[in-house]
Amino acid sequence: MKIFIVDDDPSIIRILKDIIMNNKLGKIVGSFLDGAMALEKIRLYCPDIVLVDYLMPGMDGATLVKNILKDNPNISRIMVSQVSNSQMVTQTYMAGIEFFIHKPINIIEVINIIKSVTEKINLKKQISMVQDIFQTSYKEKNSPIFNYTEQIQLTLSNLGILGEKGEYDILDVCSECIKINNSEPWEVLSKFLNSKSKVLKQRIRRALTVGLKTISHVGIEDNLNEVFIKYSNTLFDFQEVHLEMEKLRGHSPTGGKISSTKFFENLLVQCRKN
Repeated sequence: MKIFIVDDDPSIIRILKDIIMNNKLGKIVGSFLDGAMALEKIRLYCPDIVLVDYLMPGMDGATLVKNILKDNPNISRIMVSQVSNSQMVTQTYMAGIEFFIHKPINIIEVINIIKSVTEKINLKKQISMVQDIFQTSYKEKNSPIFNYTEQIQLTLSNLGILGEKGEYDILDVCSECIKINNSEPWEVLSKFLNSKSKVLKQRIRRALTVGLKTISHVGIEDNLNEVFIKYSNTLFDFQEVHLEMEKLRGHSPTGGKISSTKFFENLLVQCRKN
């Protein structure tokens, strides 16, 4: 992974560089102390991941992230800041941040989050690979893509969904979607879900809502938990997980929302990957 760091504190840049290099998390292609200047370099180097400080003179981290998104939405964005105010943290997610690393720097947190973002990037690549698979005639009946049930059940167990009424509906949807032979499988997935009965869709949404609450509780108890980091920004949208965490903490009257299509897309890709 190509990584770019933006922070107005040289010591933070040095610490992050050491963690990334010592743990072989990626290749550092550049770093800058100034947001506006960094934006030009980011456009030039096209990194996979950008680590951005929030409080910087001139162009702050949120503004920088918005500009990065505008230029290249495929670049993954991690905020690094000591900001603890929930409203300010929410603003960073609204700007387009995918994960938040807190200062003072925790080595384990940095490692886990960069690994999680790397996994998400690889999942996107897997989606492209699976699209190619979906265009075939499925002559190879023993292809690994059919060996998915145990992986799905393990994932549902980690999310507290195993045993919910929607569990078998989720398995059935995955089974049918895998058989779809179309050049645009994810568009077909959305139409496929919409074609299902209202009762079935309600069961699935209730099950996924249980999963959202479970992952949010895990994040509140331990935001370095492997399950939280793995699923909070793949099967769910991290911004929505953050909103659900705020509701569970009693800081917000409304919680997060789920996207069935996003959940199934990444669930199917993880099955193929495993």
